[in-house]
Amino acid sequence: MYLRLSRATFDPGTMSDEQITVLDQGVADALKTQPGFISYQSGVNRQAGTMVAISTWQDEESANFPREALGGVIPKAMDLGLRMEAPEMYDLGVTA
Repeated sequence: MYLRLSRATFDPGTMSDEQITVLDQGVADALKTQPGFISYQSGVNRQAGTMVAISTWQDEESANFPREALGGVIPKAMDLGLRMEAPEMYDLGVTA
């Protein structure tokens, strides 16, 4: 299995809690439609303006999908001021 780690930043003064929740749910819903998807978790530090998302995938090819595959949720997030770093891929190690 593979793990995909994605990080993003935003201006906490311009992005509301509701916008963050709607975007995060949109990403989760889009990920569920991708081949090889297993799971998704995210975390937000609203005061620092940072987000992290961790998803697990059946294989490296599935984990390494282009963001465009998620449809309109990514452009919408960027329009709201979310700045995304390049995702990182890892062989999944120990889970507990």
